[in-house]
Amino acid sequence: MLHVWMVSGEELITVPVEELGDVRALKHHLRAKRSLPICLQQLLHDGSRLDDMQQLGVPMDIQLVLLARANAVQAGRELLDAARTGEVGAARMLVDAGAEKEP
Repeated sequence: MLHVWMVSGEELITVPVEELGDVRALKHHLRAKRSLPICLQQLLHDGSRLDDMQQLGVPMDIQLVLLARANAVQAGRELLDAARTGEVGAARMLVDAGAEKEP
């Protein structure tokens, strides 16, 4: 199982390792289940940053750090998606992180 925790110690999700192939898939899962913008997610394991392409093949505890700033263009794309799907919390986080508001 993968356990994803916030810095505060709050457990966000527990998911079987087999359901996800890599870190990018985990980020998309967190977006779908918890409305956390992908571009603001920084995932760590044992204090080391996990690369998006890293495979998740073993059970582990992962810590999620939400970044305060994001690439404006990438955040802007996510902002449009959040607005289309009515994800107000995610949209607010993206605007606060500097998302471009014009496509």
